[in-house]
Amino acid sequence: MKTLLSCAIIKDNKGGGSMTNKVRTYENDAVSVSFDAEKCTHSTVCVKGLPEVFDVNKRPWINVEGADPDTIIDRVKKCPSGALQYKDLRKK
Repeated sequence: MKTLLSCAIIKDNKGGGSMTNKVRTYENDAVSVSFDAEKCTHSTVCVKGLPEVFDVNKRPWINVEGADPDTIIDRVKKCPSGALQYKDLRKK
């Protein structure tokens, strides 16, 4: 499987201020995982629960090849802040 990384820059000018938010997306043929650093509360639910996928000492820090898609999706669903999101790319 081929792993892809993309980065979207989202600008929000509401309220007169300016905010730039980077959302990084890591994907393969089966699953896409996106990470919004500004939402992250650093609970470590991802890192402690699935270290073969989420490793802050590696780059990229999310390895979507590190576990099967269902295991990754299950862990992403447990993210308390919503900083991690997923898309199931498998055809059902």
